[in-house]
Amino acid sequence: MKLKAVKDWEDRVRDFGCVVTGQNDVQIHHVNGRKYKNNKVLIGPWFILPLCMKLHDVHSNDINNVTHYPKRFAKAYGMQKVLFAEMVETLQNGGHEIPSDEILRAIGATSR
Repeated sequence: MKLKAVKDWEDRVRDFGCVVTGQNDVQIHHVNGRKYKNNKVLIGPWFILPLCMKLHDVHSNDINNVTHYPKRFAKAYGMQKVLFAEMVETLQNGGHEIPSDEILRAIGATSR
């Protein structure tokens, strides 16, 4: 994995806008952390969601903030891997490059 590829993916995801609100002012949320592996596959840099400040920022007191209340977030907006899959499908349909099938399978096998 080249760092530039991850950077390109982060930029593409950031440009997508918040997966919940559609706002453009987003922060990148690493669902399981930057170095997370699932089934021995590094997915941390790839399993990311663009979220607006109120739903991600540590200083937000929103009741559905994923950083503070991941279970509430999932109840309100759905599982993060489903939001991710929907975003990936939209990006792919728009002609954008997406992570490899191996990475996508490993992300799909997570519990989030």
